[in-house]
Amino acid sequence: VNPPKGFETGTLVPFLANVGRDPDAYVAISESSQANTAIWMQEVAKQHPGYDEMTPAMENVAHPGGVVAGILSDARDQAIFEEHSASDKDFNDAVATGDKWAGRGLGMAVGAATGAAAPIVGTIAGWAVEDIQAMVVDQVQQDTTDEVRDSTADSLREAIRNSGVDMSPQKLDTLAESAARAADDGHTTGATWNSSGSGR
Repeated sequence: VNPPKGFETGTLVPFLANVGRDPDAYVAISESSQANTAIWMQEVAKQHPGYDEMTPAMENVAHPGGVVAGILSDARDQAIFEEHSASDKDFNDAVATGDKWAGRGLGMAVGAATGAAAPIVGTIAGWAVEDIQAMVVDQVQQDTTDEVRDSTADSLREAIRNSGVDMSPQKLDTLAESAARAADDGHTTGATWNSSGSGR
């Protein structure tokens, strides 16, 4: 499997695999990554408002986020079930107290997407920061492949709604499913990379 553009698997996968076993690091990276995906989806909606060009662009945003989630999810399972270095409760407790990372991820994402720093208060293009953070924290609490699909679709729907793009419900459903499949594929790829790298 070829890595997505910008992913250097020789260094990134081992790094994520190692830090993903630590509950606090897992939450920090997961929430930052999901916040980043949410913001970039909104930028895609603004820059590519046409349905035909938006579809592959959204898939390109969703897939790398799925890869990161897959690596971290597999690393989390390894820590809990194989190494016993952390418990499921440790990870859940970290999620419950770690929503600050969603805000920091938003800050980095907004800066990268717009080319300028943005205050992490109020709204981002009509999208309340608190709503994005709450959505991201809820997504990270549900660490399953199905949730990766669902959270990607939810992020896309919110991005479209807040970007002002006019789209029929039918096209929105199709677009959300397309992005969800891309995230699902990325999740499988990421988990496979991590399992292979750890000798499993």
